[in-house]
Amino acid sequence: MKTILFHTIALLSIILVSCNKDYSCKCTTTLSQEGYYPKKTETIEGLKKNTSKKKAIHICKNTQAQMQANTRLLFPDYIDVATKCELKDY
Repeated sequence: MKTILFHTIALLSIILVSCNKDYSCKCTTTLSQEGYYPKKTETIEGLKKNTSKKKAIHICKNTQAQMQANTRLLFPDYIDVATKCELKDY
């Protein structure tokens, strides 16, 4: 009986640990101005291991807002700045 319980707990532990995914936030910032080709820059930010998907989504949204605000400060108003981030898991 004890061995069956032990094997069941061990199997569940292995399954739960193997389901953890590594997440990263891939952001693309596009600078555009009338009469010029747009300039795209990609940034990938790795997130801590054992981050839940819900928390990873929240972090990625905050990263997008912060990158948009920081990039907007660097360029004059006639240059359009657009930042889009998406969560990647693997």
